[in-house]
Amino acid sequence: MIEKNLENNEDVVCCIRCKRGFKKIRSFHSHYMWENPEIRKKISSRSTELFKSSEFRKKRSEQVKADWNNPERKKNFEKGLINGRSKLAKLREDENCRKEIGIKSKQNWKNLEYRKKITDATKLRWQNPEYREKISNALKKTYTEEEYKNKINAYNKKRREKWKHEKELKSKEMSEYLKHNDLACCIKCRKGFKKIHGIRGHYSMAHVFKNNKSIIEKRKKTQSVISKNWWKNPEYRNKMSKMSKEKWKSAEHRNKMSKIMKEALKNPELRKKFSENTKKLWQNPKHKEAMRAKLKITTTANWQNPEFRNKAVEATRKNWKNPEYVKRIMKGFSIKPNKCEQSLEQILNDLYPSEWKFVGDGEVVIGGFCPDFINCNGKKLIVEFDGDYWHSSEKVQEKDQRKLVKYKELGFDTLVIKENEFKNDKEGTKNRIVEFVKNYEKEHYSLLV
Repeated sequence: MIEKNLENNEDVVCCIRCKRGFKKIRSFHSHYMWENPEIRKKISSRSTELFKSSEFRKKRSEQVKADWNNPERKKNFEKGLINGRSKLAKLREDENCRKEIGIKSKQNWKNLEYRKKITDATKLRWQNPEYREKISNALKKTYTEEEYKNKINAYNKKRREKWKHEKELKSKEMSEYLKHNDLACCIKCRKGFKKIHGIRGHYSMAHVFKNNKSIIEKRKKTQSVISKNWWKNPEYRNKMSKMSKEKWKSAEHRNKMSKIMKEALKNPELRKKFSENTKKLWQNPKHKEAMRAKLKITTTANWQNPEFRNKAVEATRKNWKNPEYVKRIMKGFSIKPNKCEQSLEQILNDLYPSEWKFVGDGEVVIGGFCPDFINCNGKKLIVEFDGDYWHSSEKVQEKDQRKLVKYKELGFDTLVIKENEFKNDKEGTKNRIVEFVKNYEKEHYSLLV
């Protein structure tokens, strides 16, 4: 009788006994009748037709606004939401209820039409900036709460423990099977019993990815295409840059990333890949210009910070004490003797053939300093050639004095030849070199005699 009345008259009012007691139901919107699928289809078709008209939508929005302005209506609505959420939470605690919901959702998700409807609806919603802002603010609030964080951490721990247990069981099953069989198998997985030829299946994807290079390359290509398409969007780039900057502000994240990079760079193959990729990038002139501009900005900004300056100075001093580091740096500069140094080298070879060598290119490092000429015949003798241009500033002169002190501490005698003196009086420089060698021989060889 109720169904006939509701079909004939759309605005019938009735009182029906339900689980919640006697309830007044208007215009056949009732949980009592909702169990019938035919009535649900009629209601959905009618609502879709009504909502197509702009006038109906306006009227409905005005009604909702008027109801929401009423404080009593708002309180009742909030109470209903709280009661509904509490009931849903209690239902979710029940394992049987969770299983039923999961089975239904999986069955619905297998239907392509259902998936398309959901994706289209979410895309339309996500195009609205107000909707995006609301969701982002809600997520930020929830993630800042400690209770929510603790719940998520506990849930993730449980999932990890389950995954570990499942992996152990799977590895044991596979090892026991492979001891007896080598070709094909039937293994129980989530999708039921499936035949896997040569352990090539979804059950053992990790084994396939480790051994089959073609699958790895295909996977990398697909991931690269996806990442490139995402990276073309400027909004995505700005979001990722902001996220990375915020992460790098924390000292814990920086320490973690430094440890990971140090462990990764221990692998020589990975180092080669990094070097090859960087060389290819630096061959591109656009990349060079962009990186140089960024480096200028970052270096000027960082160098204004006194803590950064002190750290950089200490790190450079430590590195320059390492002779291998100095050799690599000097080789990169590709230092060669200038005209004056070439003529001085010729004078040294004429006076003492095959006893002196130019090592200003970083071939020899003594106490973190690179001498210009060194004796190769067992004598601790150094000759330094100071140009007028480079050795005129006070900072460089202080460095030269520290250099001489360091050489003396390590037992080396040094002779400093100035550019101006060398150009004006080459014979005088020859006499100075001879006296320098004789004095060294008198001091050291006289003791031996």
